Amino acid sequence: MAFHITMVTLLTLGMMGSEVKAVEVGEHTQQLARANNAFALHLYSATRATHPDQNLFFSPLSVSTALGMTHLGARGTSSAQMSEVLRFNLLEEEHLHASFKQLNALLYESSNKYTLKSANKLFGKAGADFLQEFLDNTGNFYNSAFEAVKDFAAPEARTMINDWVAKETEDKIQNLFPDGVLNSLTQLVLVNAIYFKSNWVKSFNRDDTEPGVFRMKDETAHLPMMFKDGEVMMTDDKERKCFVLEMPYDGEDLSMLAILPWDDDGLANVEEQLSMEVLDFWDSDLEPENAMYWVPRFKLEDTFSLSSILQSMGMADAFDATKADFSGMTGDQSLHISEVIHKAFVEVNEEGTEAAAATGVTMTKRSISKRYRLRFDHPFLFLIRDRRTKAVLFLGRLVDPPHDIRVHHEEL
Repeated sequence: MAFHITMVTLLTLGMMGSEVKAVEVGEHTQQLARANNAFALHLYSATRATHPDQNLFFSPLSVSTALGMTHLGARGTSSAQMSEVLRFNLLEEEHLHASFKQLNALLYESSNKYTLKSANKLFGKAGADFLQEFLDNTGNFYNSAFEAVKDFAAPEARTMINDWVAKETEDKIQNLFPDGVLNSLTQLVLVNAIYFKSNWVKSFNRDDTEPGVFRMKDETAHLPMMFKDGEVMMTDDKERKCFVLEMPYDGEDLSMLAILPWDDDGLANVEEQLSMEVLDFWDSDLEPENAMYWVPRFKLEDTFSLSSILQSMGMADAFDATKADFSGMTGDQSLHISEVIHKAFVEVNEEGTEAAAATGVTMTKRSISKRYRLRFDHPFLFLIRDRRTKAVLFLGRLVDPPHDIRVHHEEL
């Protein structure tokens, strides 16, 4: 039997901000946020290895949530491998799923400053004997509803699931499941959808946006460059030879960290040194500085099949029909994961950002009297995080911005 897992995520964000509102974060919730970040870096490393010189954008929290629901029914080595890859083993198992519930309650609380919401749903084969304990636990810990599907091979089944995803992501994620993915052997589809939309604390002035260039490995792309001048939270990381700029969103709970290598070809050096310690250093070393900065206006959309990537990371048994053990779902070992699909969308403009997806060394700080000039006109890394828990919601890089006008370097 086939067992499908799907993840979806959407987001819209904006720049500028300062103080983080004080909020009490429980110990286990904080541990889960760090586990999610460790998984994010692991998944980013594995994904960039299979997508060299390509744009990347995904939601590690969406992937982790969908697989967290799956983990509820995993047993034996399937469970152990999932815990290792997803970094769930960084906290005690008895606290894992309750911590997801607590983290979700914090992240997705109602705000009049931005929209951040998540929805989970199980689509199960009608008549299949799913354990009530599994269904109760997915509902309790992940607030997931269950809907019976008569025939996954029928076109209307795919349409129903895709329509639900589109609705939960404000139509940013369309046709998550292509034709042929769902079939008569499909027994269960787990979907997580995340939607985030927010303006920057201070929007970019559209009148300041001018034509600019973005330098790539062999070509130069022409695209709009947004501009802002003023005080920002940033650091100059001399070990990794990059600047880190924080751009908070309205309400200041969430922010984007944009990591700009000093050199046009410096992104790989930064990526190879990414670690939890580096994320912690960047966060602790942010200080107010005067800066002029230019950021491209861009839009990315990507679809990933994560099955082979997750297996290469160490989660092999879950995909093997002869070894998978999801007896916590049905009471037997008839199920295995056949596919993990993740679709992501991000748009950055003067007002904010919109995005979606369906899954050490001493450094010196400079005086604020210095004015930095930061041009994001070559490949850079960016992430969107919750400033209270430091949980990374979205992670990506821009190396090849979509644009019609391109000039090969030999033509310059």
